[in-house]
Amino acid sequence: MKFIKLSLVFICFGLYTQAQQLFLPLDHDENAFTEMHLSKKDVNFHTSIKPYFYEEIELINLDSIDSLLTDTNRLFLLPNSKWARALRWVENKLMDEDLVYINKPGFKFRANLLLDLNLGRDQVSDDSFWQNTRGYWLSGKIGDKLYFESTFYENQAKLAPYIRDYSYSSLVIPGQGRFKIFKEGAGADWAFASGAVGYKPSKYFTLALGHGKHFLGEGYRSLLLSDNAFNYPYIKLETNVWNLKYVNMWAQLSHVGFENAADRNWTQKYLAVHYLSWNATKRFNISLYESISWLKADKGFDWQYMNPIIFLRPVEWQNGSADNVLVGLSTKYKVSDNISFYGQFVLDDFNVQEFKKQDGYWGNKYGGQIGVKAFNLFKVYGLSAQAEYNVVRPFTYTHFDSTNGHGHMNQPLAHPLGANFQEAIGIVRYKYKRHKLSLKIVWSEFGTDTLGVNHGGNVFVDYNTNRADINNDGGLNGYTIGQGLYNKLNYFEGRYAYLVNPRAKLFLEVGFRERSLSKQNLADSETRYYFIGLRTSLNNFYNDYF
Repeated sequence: MKFIKLSLVFICFGLYTQAQQLFLPLDHDENAFTEMHLSKKDVNFHTSIKPYFYEEIELINLDSIDSLLTDTNRLFLLPNSKWARALRWVENKLMDEDLVYINKPGFKFRANLLLDLNLGRDQVSDDSFWQNTRGYWLSGKIGDKLYFESTFYENQAKLAPYIRDYSYSSLVIPGQGRFKIFKEGAGADWAFASGAVGYKPSKYFTLALGHGKHFLGEGYRSLLLSDNAFNYPYIKLETNVWNLKYVNMWAQLSHVGFENAADRNWTQKYLAVHYLSWNATKRFNISLYESISWLKADKGFDWQYMNPIIFLRPVEWQNGSADNVLVGLSTKYKVSDNISFYGQFVLDDFNVQEFKKQDGYWGNKYGGQIGVKAFNLFKVYGLSAQAEYNVVRPFTYTHFDSTNGHGHMNQPLAHPLGANFQEAIGIVRYKYKRHKLSLKIVWSEFGTDTLGVNHGGNVFVDYNTNRADINNDGGLNGYTIGQGLYNKLNYFEGRYAYLVNPRAKLFLEVGFRERSLSKQNLADSETRYYFIGLRTSLNNFYNDYF
């Protein structure tokens, strides 16, 4: 009953603030605060499908929760003079309102600046690093059913050494695509844009056409489809009926190739995704996933995969093709309003007879995830915690054609480590009014290739090429997690952020990042990095896995 009353209050406050946006930004910290409300036992919501449509979470007005300025805590307390009103208008624009807001019959529009201005210093290298990002964020609504949004970032940065090394080897900035080098290799220059148009003819259907990212799962990572890689063009149809939500998505992906920058091998491919989420009870959700990718050069766009309710594997088999198919499931159980367990399982290929031998057959390709989330810990509103364990066997997500692995723009589409790894993650978050604190620790071990031998960790390497069992003439019967060049990563990050403007998602933050990567028989790599910045929080950009 309390939740119903609270929801009615949110509706009264929320109609102004949320009706003109398409998606809630893909940001783990902000999504966790939203899930604190959406994960209650009596709420029939499918939390594993992200980004969330604002229209579907309008009961939870995040802006009204964040925006707590009153006359008692304003920066300026001045008489009601002309200058005081002007100063108060500036204050409201900076700290509580959109830069531009239009609310007319049949048309709503909002615009804000995007910023990521940060400066930091690494104690290990005794060097300073910085990023200078400027851009815009537009969103709006035309009539009652059509939505749109657009973002653009222009970036220059001097990257921290471990991020620079990863970018140079993969030829992309993590999660942000291609870049140009400047300042004699010390700097990077790149642009990042996304946008979408959404059409919601009824409460049952939502159609989106855009260029962006998606995330399927309850965890910090996803073993199915995550927001790790760069944006891609897509068409997505969501059907919401009873306790079911069904996602159909078709996307075009790119493989850049790992040659030098002057000779990149561009390959286009397509991806079709089906994801069925079922809230079987008030406590239990189970979701089924399947995807298939195929090369554009082989057969163009295969219209048989446009059927929204067909299983993709039989179609692929009848075609006589060998496209890259993945299946999996995601699940969640609500122990209470504040505690949920979740998990995922992904299956690429599986041979029962080989599995019975228990000798680590390379062709048994699968992975799993298990995790727990807790909200309002110790009855403290806004205090949450999350623990998660991920493991993926070697060669999962790979394909006999290296360009058709489960990846896009030289990064995996699922877990950022690709395959051949295990990982444990712990996160604590606290949000109070405009203050936000987060602590994150990541431990992982993973195996990488050695001297041209494929150990199954790189999803962009042909699984029939240079496998260790082939190279050793059968002497090596199986594969274990971490095989190859053994890597062990310990990562810790702490951030404090003050929400400067809830409408623009603008935070002033300070933080600390400590990272230690040890490689078998090689020198260790360490980072101890302090930073301060002014940042618009709309995306997850992961720097905690390499």
